[in-house]
Amino acid sequence: NRYGTTAAGGASNHGTIFEITKESTAVTTLASFNGADHFGGVTADAAGNLYGTTSAGGTSNWGTVFELAKGSTTIATLASFNGTDGADPETGVVLDSADNLYGTTTYGGFGYTPGVLSGYGTVFEIVNGSTDIVTVASFFGPPNMYPSGVTLDSAGNLYGTTREGGVNGNFGTVFEIPKGSNTLISLLSFDGTNGGEPQGGVRVDSSGNLYGTAFTVAYPIVFTLTPPLPGDANGNGTVDFADLLILARDYGMKNATWSDGDFNGDGTVGFDDLVILARNYGKTTTAAATNAAAATRATVLAPAIAPRPDDQSPRAARAGRHRR
Repeated sequence: NRYGTTAAGGASNHGTIFEITKESTAVTTLASFNGADHFGGVTADAAGNLYGTTSAGGTSNWGTVFELAKGSTTIATLASFNGTDGADPETGVVLDSADNLYGTTTYGGFGYTPGVLSGYGTVFEIVNGSTDIVTVASFFGPPNMYPSGVTLDSAGNLYGTTREGGVNGNFGTVFEIPKGSNTLISLLSFDGTNGGEPQGGVRVDSSGNLYGTAFTVAYPIVFTLTPPLPGDANGNGTVDFADLLILARDYGMKNATWSDGDFNGDGTVGFDDLVILARNYGKTTTAAATNAAAATRATVLAPAIAPRPDDQSPRAARAGRHRR
């Protein structure tokens, strides 16, 4: 069965959660929202419960994570954001194998000022059986800010995008948070020619390749990226002494790149990069070794469908807030 949300309609005209059963074209309304905007759809667990986010509402009006229990017609607030732990989630959530929930907030976290839509965004977790929001990582402004969703690979690593930031002109990034870590690793900085302002996170295929959408000056595009092994500066598929020598040689370098030892993408080779290398020392990628520069470069697959110039939908209006 397929599940999703609408931005309007329903009992209060604030949108619905709907279902289309297998081999059917009939849309069934499961529940109606009573207020806050919601842009990220829903995710189902193995029991058929649905989870998602609202970008406002909750106890502090900074958004919520909600649940629609299987068989219920009532949307229940699972947790509310307070700004410090995030604000304005504009994408949905994902579930790991233990049914823990992960997602992003566009604002809040580091730089949050109470009462003001501020801060650079967070990645959060709600542990299965809990209603507490746990901050997995906060974004600290340039070069990474305003995340737009995460996805999980089979090993439990988190991948996502930021709408702004990066070292190539503030066009946005693709990032990774290794399983069990709070470390943000910048895999790619968009430069405009290969896209920019990615809005919807990424998806991961069975080989670990990432796919997503972004904008160029001419049109939206679909891109693909093969993530490199964090700490593998020379791109030979193994994190070893040779990579440590590169990082030591370039320690303190400004305007640095991955091949210089800048693994977190902040433009400087420093202690955080050494921690990333140490955590992965001795690891070997299962894929064939690739050139480090190529591994951290997005490939444009095809133009995506461009929005109509007269699109006045709430989703289009919300996306426009983040465009320069």
